[in-house]
Amino acid sequence: MAEQVTEDPTTQVSQIEEETTKELARIWRELLGVSSVGLDDNYFDLGGDSPLAVQLFAQIDKTFKVKLPLATLFEAPTIADLARILRRQQAPRSDWSPLVTIQPAGSRPPFFCVHGAGGHVLIYRDLSLHLGQDQPFYGLQAQGFDGKHAPLTQIEDMAALYVREIRRAQPRGPYFIGGYCLGGTIAYEMAQQLRSQGEHVGLLAMFDTMQGGIKFGCAIWIAAYELKITGLDPVRFRKYRKVPVVP
Repeated sequence: MAEQVTEDPTTQVSQIEEETTKELARIWRELLGVSSVGLDDNYFDLGGDSPLAVQLFAQIDKTFKVKLPLATLFEAPTIADLARILRRQQAPRSDWSPLVTIQPAGSRPPFFCVHGAGGHVLIYRDLSLHLGQDQPFYGLQAQGFDGKHAPLTQIEDMAALYVREIRRAQPRGPYFIGGYCLGGTIAYEMAQQLRSQGEHVGLLAMFDTMQGGIKFGCAIWIAAYELKITGLDPVRFRKYRKVPVVP
């Protein structure tokens, strides 16, 4: 009787991992326009940016049937890292969080930036680099990018969720928060909610935020920083709206 030969499970796992990295490398080469890419090459160093990241994760979803938020690139900027993430996603998980660590180190108070209308926080990578390695920097991405949680549609609900998350990372104030576009409006509501909880908001930064047809530019950052946002209310907000935009 012939002996039955069974394949080593570790060999099967290795084959799956190899196929995953091959497919990822193909996607990266096509999107980034490079002839070759190493497993440990950094996506951003190869010229990757936010618009390309949208296409990248659309291809990953199509190929692997796994939805990943764009902020995954902060945790996994290489093919080897992404392959590890994809393997981890095969098991059910419930630890998704809107809080994204962009730059964890530093002695300064952490700065929390809320996503814009696109919902992702890759747009803050350059700002984080500009602020330096001594400035802890966190992004707040929109709920729903994992394909498992329903998106939020109300500013108040988004702000409440993000306030809970930043208070887990930093239980007490002062809080330094900001946001681009829609994120500025959400950050303002967060500041209101934090103050209602008895917490101090040390900085509210609003980048190109529209409110009632008024655009907030650099001036709102400067005004907020100088005044330290000791009080936030509709009257004061209307006062900010009269501050001229600085190009």
